[in-house]
Amino acid sequence: MNFKFDTIYSNWIFIWFLLYIVNLISFNPLFILIIGYMSVIFCLIYLYLKKINMYNFIKFFIININIKIIPIFVILYINNYNYNVNIYDMIFSLVLTLIYITYILMYYNKNPLYYYHIILDTYIKNNEDYKSYASIIYDKLYKLIS
Repeated sequence: MNFKFDTIYSNWIFIWFLLYIVNLISFNPLFILIIGYMSVIFCLIYLYLKKINMYNFIKFFIININIKIIPIFVILYINNYNYNVNIYDMIFSLVLTLIYITYILMYYNKNPLYYYHIILDTYIKNNEDYKSYASIIYDKLYKLIS
């Protein structure tokens, strides 16, 4: 079983980033991307302490560079390296988070943290059953270039 795209909040944020870049939405996702980046640091420390294999550690790092760190730099570049986030951007971040939590609770009847626990567990145990789409794409690209 692979994850559905809508169960991972990072995917929601990445779509928000894309909509912001093409000017379909005016709320800046920089604030929530930075919070997401900080959570990735904690996850990397956790994965390191769990002594996962280097392939999975690098895969987790590269996936998160692409969906969090690169978007942060793109937004900063577009805004001439000004941290151009206002209270409305923060409120939209909170509202989107609440919508995500409500959606997961109502539609899937699961705690949203359940999916993140399984993803981290997948990297730790090298479990093929519960991979995110980003992880599957990474594995396929890695096989193509190696």
